[in-house]
Amino acid sequence: GGSSPCDQAKAAIKAANGTVTEAYNMMVSLNATMCQDILDQTVVTATESLAKAKQSFDDAMANYGSQLPTAIQESISKAAATVFTAADQLQATVDKKKAKVEDMIKEAQKQATSLYEASQKLADQATSDCA
Repeated sequence: GGSSPCDQAKAAIKAANGTVTEAYNMMVSLNATMCQDILDQTVVTATESLAKAKQSFDDAMANYGSQLPTAIQESISKAAATVFTAADQLQATVDKKKAKVEDMIKEAQKQATSLYEASQKLADQATSDCA
């Protein structure tokens, strides 16, 4: 014997509801802090590497720069300044992206909440209609 259409509908709604609940829980657990931590660590690593490179460059120029022709000193210093400016630009870019990521996560969480609530109402309605 097969189950009634009501039983089949309730089973399908229950299965769908489980999927919606999983998605909802995932969206709630996904938070901007986690994303920011990843982005921040990337910037910290890049910035630290550039800072070490700059220190090495500064030391080398202090010790040996005077042995180079002025035009070469200026050329090297200009190229180095361009590279070292990248760290500041990287930080500014990441800060902008972090805000966008946070907004997107908040919006996704809102959508997940709406879907979750609608799914719960549908399950409740099916239970009451098929009693």
